[in-house]
Amino acid sequence: MQTKEELRKEILDDLDRLGSLQYTAKMLRELFNKIEAEFKVLERQSGIKNWIFRLLLQALKPPQDQSENVEARRDIEVAAALARRALTGFRGGRTQC
Repeated sequence: MQTKEELRKEILDDLDRLGSLQYTAKMLRELFNKIEAEFKVLERQSGIKNWIFRLLLQALKPPQDQSENVEARRDIEVAAALARRALTGFRGGRTQC
């Protein structure tokens, strides 16, 4: 009898062998690119850069590979820290949740 972990690995191996995981990753990247393109149109039309939404988009961006994922996470953490620092100044030195 297989353990849950062995069964999970077998299923993931089958999905990988059939190309399901690669197809899903490709579709996620295509959807992300469409959302990003539409967002850029909205920014251009409004004439306003929405940095918070840009940060959110970066956080949701599907990585091309694992090393890109690690670098993107570090960049997002730095951007989030800078955003928190900037917002603190706008709130009179206090952060609110």
